[in-house]
Amino acid sequence: MKHANAHVRWNTFAEGGRKTPLQPGLMYYPHISIDPQIDSQEWSVCFVVTPIGPDRTSEISFSMLADNEEANRFFDKLHAGMKFKLLEGQKIVAVGQINCIEDKTGND
Repeated sequence: MKHANAHVRWNTFAEGGRKTPLQPGLMYYPHISIDPQIDSQEWSVCFVVTPIGPDRTSEISFSMLADNEEANRFFDKLHAGMKFKLLEGQKIVAVGQINCIEDKTGND
């Protein structure tokens, strides 16, 4: 299964983020949004929440929630250095940048 490792900055409630912070260890399923010129559709991703530092940043490793051809085509557009937003509904809860893409099945 392919995973994207990324650095994320969580927005404060005043910035439109979550009212209560996520607890580490929680499985989280936000939508991801990338540059609409690359792909305008939002997709559900999933990852285990990692500890969030005092600077409101964390490192995550996310994968697509859906496992189908269309979701795989979207994931194939992701690359190191790409910026993205994590959303809950229309609310942008975090912004991030992909560090690298990994294929944990060994199929790079």
